[in-house]
Amino acid sequence: MSLLSADTLFHLTPSAENLLGILTNEFRPRYCLERFQIADEIVEVAFPVVCFCDIPLSQIQSHIGTYGHYGIGLSKEWAEIKGLNPVLYVQPKAEIGKHLGVVGEAILGRDDENLAGEAAMLDLMGYIKPYAGDFIRGQRSFTNVRFYDEREWRLVVRSNASLLDKAEFLDAIRRARADQLVQDNRLSFEPKDIKYVIVDLESERLSTVRALRDIKSPKYSPEQIDILTSRIVTCQQVISDF
Repeated sequence: MSLLSADTLFHLTPSAENLLGILTNEFRPRYCLERFQIADEIVEVAFPVVCFCDIPLSQIQSHIGTYGHYGIGLSKEWAEIKGLNPVLYVQPKAEIGKHLGVVGEAILGRDDENLAGEAAMLDLMGYIKPYAGDFIRGQRSFTNVRFYDEREWRLVVRSNASLLDKAEFLDAIRRARADQLVQDNRLSFEPKDIKYVIVDLESERLSTVRALRDIKSPKYSPEQIDILTSRIVTCQQVISDF
């Protein structure tokens, strides 16, 4: 029976340079500005996250168009071990938004210090996403995106600079330093966790193989590198064959 979700989670990126950076240095979190409604309040906060989509390769074409023609697919077993979790999608008129608002006010609005409760609530907010809306990714912006179709899994990174309000986020983007605030936090993986490496064009396959050998040869065996290079697929293949 065909499943709506996959056994692989995909992380897509707009450039080959970014992809090789992930394969070299593993995942570094990026700040993501979220705008959602909790009760009657509009909240806009940026969290440091690493994001993936739970979409079969055969249905990922539109996601590639939004997020990029390069990517990496890792096993869901790896994601579970690393503590990733699906996000909670909330549409503005849903009662759950009101409930979250009540809980948030009860925890964050208390006079006494409840640091553990406040930290837990802020972490929970990092896993909430609107059903649909607009968003900013680096220097690009997108409108009327149905986030629910992405079936997102994410890891919200805890750090001393755990979140930014909208003004802080936009200022950090302008100064090209947003992600530097959490650059020391990494999400690691092993070659056995990688199910796919996605590049844009067939003509990039050979150069990617060479880059993989250069990147991984000090750390991994030739056999592991051979297996990894065999998992390269192109966007052309995804569109025409899957």
